[in-house]
Amino acid sequence: MVNEKTGGVMHVDFDCLFDKGKKLAVPERVPFRLTRNMIAAMGVTGIEGVFRRTSEVTMELIRGNENILMNVLETFLYDPIMDWKANKGRSLRRHANEDELNMQPRVVMDSIRRKIKGILDPKDLDTGSKDSGGLSVSTGFQVDAAVLTACDDHNLAKMYIGWMPFL
Repeated sequence: MVNEKTGGVMHVDFDCLFDKGKKLAVPERVPFRLTRNMIAAMGVTGIEGVFRRTSEVTMELIRGNENILMNVLETFLYDPIMDWKANKGRSLRRHANEDELNMQPRVVMDSIRRKIKGILDPKDLDTGSKDSGGLSVSTGFQVDAAVLTACDDHNLAKMYIGWMPFL
Protein backbone atom coordinates (compact mmCIF):
# COMPACT_ATOMS: atom_id res chain seq x y z
CA MET A 1 0.00 0.00 0.00
CA VAL A 2 1.38 3.41 -0.96
CA ASN A 3 0.57 6.62 0.91
CA GLU A 4 -0.39 9.00 -1.89
CA LYS A 5 0.66 12.12 0.02
CA THR A 6 4.12 11.03 1.20
CA GLY A 7 4.99 8.21 -1.21
CA GLY A 8 5.68 5.98 1.81
CA VAL A 9 5.15 2.25 1.42
CA MET A 10 3.40 0.24 4.12
CA HIS A 11 3.09 -3.53 4.44
CA VAL A 12 -0.57 -4.44 4.89
CA ASP A 13 -0.71 -8.24 4.59
CA PHE A 14 -1.22 -8.83 8.29
CA ASP A 15 -2.25 -12.44 7.70
CA CYS A 16 1.34 -13.27 6.75
CA LEU A 17 2.90 -11.80 9.88
CA PHE A 18 5.27 -13.94 11.92
CA ASP A 19 6.31 -16.22 9.03
CA LYS A 20 2.76 -17.50 8.55
CA GLY A 21 3.35 -17.09 4.81
CA LYS A 22 5.73 -20.05 4.95
CA LYS A 23 2.80 -22.27 5.96
CA LEU A 24 0.50 -21.36 3.05
CA ALA A 25 -0.50 -23.96 0.44
CA VAL A 26 2.01 -22.25 -1.87
CA PRO A 27 4.50 -20.97 0.72
CA GLU A 28 6.19 -17.59 0.64
CA ARG A 29 9.84 -18.23 -0.18
CA VAL A 30 11.18 -14.71 0.17
CA PRO A 31 11.55 -12.47 3.24
CA PHE A 32 9.90 -9.64 1.31
CA ARG A 33 8.82 -9.10 -2.26
CA LEU A 34 11.49 -7.50 -4.40
CA THR A 35 10.78 -8.05 -8.07
CA ARG A 36 12.72 -6.80 -11.08
CA ASN A 37 10.07 -4.11 -11.62
CA MET A 38 10.58 -2.82 -8.08
CA ILE A 39 14.36 -2.77 -8.52
CA ALA A 40 14.01 -0.95 -11.85
CA ALA A 41 11.88 1.69 -10.12
CA MET A 42 14.80 2.38 -7.74
CA GLY A 43 16.71 3.99 -10.57
CA VAL A 44 20.30 3.65 -11.67
CA THR A 45 21.67 2.37 -8.36
CA GLY A 46 18.91 -0.23 -7.92
CA ILE A 47 19.36 -2.15 -4.67
CA GLU A 48 22.94 -0.94 -4.23
CA GLY A 49 22.14 2.68 -3.46
CA VAL A 50 19.70 4.29 -1.09
CA PHE A 51 17.72 1.05 -0.70
CA ARG A 52 20.64 -0.93 0.72
CA ARG A 53 21.87 1.85 3.01
CA THR A 54 18.36 2.53 4.31
CA SER A 55 17.87 -1.20 4.93
CA GLU A 56 21.14 -1.36 6.89
CA VAL A 57 20.30 1.72 8.98
CA THR A 58 16.82 0.33 9.65
CA MET A 59 18.29 -3.00 10.77
CA GLU A 60 20.74 -1.19 13.06
CA LEU A 61 17.84 0.76 14.60
CA ILE A 62 15.82 -2.41 15.06
CA ARG A 63 18.75 -4.11 16.78
CA GLY A 64 19.36 -1.09 18.98
CA ASN A 65 15.72 -1.07 20.09
CA GLU A 66 15.20 -4.83 20.33
CA ASN A 67 13.55 -4.82 23.77
CA ILE A 68 11.06 -2.11 22.90
CA LEU A 69 10.15 -3.81 19.62
CA MET A 70 9.76 -7.21 21.27
CA ASN A 71 7.48 -5.71 23.93
CA VAL A 72 5.27 -4.24 21.22
CA LEU A 73 5.22 -7.50 19.27
CA GLU A 74 4.44 -9.48 22.39
CA THR A 75 1.05 -7.78 22.55
CA PHE A 76 0.15 -9.87 19.51
CA LEU A 77 0.44 -12.97 21.69
CA TYR A 78 -2.56 -11.77 23.67
CA ASP A 79 -4.44 -10.04 20.86
CA PRO A 80 -7.84 -11.69 20.31
CA ILE A 81 -7.62 -11.03 16.56
CA MET A 82 -4.56 -13.23 16.17
CA ASP A 83 -5.53 -16.79 15.36
CA TRP A 84 -3.20 -18.70 17.68
CA LYS A 85 -6.25 -20.19 19.38
CA ALA A 86 -8.44 -20.28 16.29
CA ASN A 87 -6.08 -22.84 14.75
CA LYS A 88 -6.02 -24.92 17.91
CA GLY A 89 -8.66 -27.40 16.72
CA ARG A 90 -6.97 -27.95 13.38
CA SER A 91 -3.48 -28.00 14.83
CA LEU A 92 -4.25 -30.51 17.56
CA ARG A 93 -4.57 -33.20 14.94
CA ARG A 94 -1.01 -32.53 13.79
CA HIS A 95 0.67 -31.84 17.14
CA ALA A 96 1.71 -34.42 19.70
CA ASN A 97 0.54 -32.51 22.75
CA GLU A 98 -1.16 -29.36 24.02
CA ASP A 99 2.09 -27.91 25.45
CA GLU A 100 3.73 -27.87 22.03
CA LEU A 101 0.71 -26.09 20.55
CA ASN A 102 0.63 -23.48 23.33
CA MET A 103 4.29 -22.68 22.66
CA GLN A 104 3.60 -21.66 19.05
CA PRO A 105 3.49 -17.92 19.85
CA ARG A 106 6.66 -18.23 21.94
CA VAL A 107 8.43 -20.12 19.17
CA VAL A 108 7.47 -17.35 16.75
CA MET A 109 8.70 -14.66 19.15
CA ASP A 110 12.00 -16.53 19.58
CA SER A 111 12.34 -16.68 15.81
CA ILE A 112 11.79 -12.92 15.57
CA ARG A 113 14.34 -12.28 18.30
CA ARG A 114 16.93 -14.38 16.41
CA LYS A 115 16.23 -12.39 13.24
CA ILE A 116 16.62 -9.09 15.08
CA LYS A 117 19.95 -10.23 16.50
CA GLY A 118 21.09 -11.30 13.04
CA ILE A 119 21.24 -15.00 13.82
CA LEU A 120 20.41 -16.34 10.40
CA ASP A 121 18.71 -19.66 9.78
CA PRO A 122 21.34 -21.84 8.03
CA LYS A 123 18.76 -23.09 5.50
CA ASP A 124 18.29 -19.47 4.37
CA LEU A 125 21.97 -19.27 3.44
CA ASP A 126 23.43 -21.06 0.45
CA THR A 127 26.64 -22.05 2.27
CA GLY A 128 26.07 -25.79 2.55
CA SER A 129 26.54 -25.55 6.32
CA LYS A 130 23.64 -26.46 8.57
CA ASP A 131 25.22 -25.04 11.73
CA SER A 132 25.23 -21.28 12.19
CA GLY A 133 26.75 -21.67 15.65
CA GLY A 134 24.30 -19.08 16.95
CA LEU A 135 26.61 -16.23 16.00
CA SER A 136 25.18 -12.89 15.00
CA VAL A 137 26.13 -11.58 11.56
CA SER A 138 26.67 -7.92 10.73
CA THR A 139 23.71 -5.82 9.63
CA GLY A 140 25.31 -5.49 6.20
CA PHE A 141 25.55 -9.26 5.82
CA GLN A 142 22.02 -9.74 7.12
CA VAL A 143 20.61 -7.19 4.65
CA ASP A 144 22.63 -8.73 1.83
CA ALA A 145 21.30 -12.23 2.63
CA ALA A 146 17.70 -10.96 2.74
CA VAL A 147 18.05 -9.03 -0.53
CA LEU A 148 19.69 -11.96 -2.32
CA THR A 149 16.96 -14.31 -1.09
CA ALA A 150 14.24 -11.84 -2.13
CA CYS A 151 15.70 -11.45 -5.65
CA ASP A 152 16.57 -15.09 -6.25
CA ASP A 153 14.85 -16.28 -9.44
CA HIS A 154 14.55 -19.82 -8.03
CA ASN A 155 12.61 -18.53 -5.02
CA LEU A 156 10.43 -16.24 -7.11
CA ALA A 157 9.66 -19.07 -9.56
CA LYS A 158 8.18 -21.12 -6.70
CA MET A 159 5.91 -18.33 -5.45
CA TYR A 160 2.15 -18.00 -5.85
CA ILE A 161 1.61 -17.12 -9.50
CA GLY A 162 -1.26 -14.73 -8.65
CA TRP A 163 1.06 -11.91 -7.60
CA MET A 164 3.24 -12.37 -10.71
CA PRO A 165 6.72 -12.56 -9.13
CA PHE A 166 8.26 -13.02 -12.57
CA LEU A 167 7.65 -9.35 -13.40
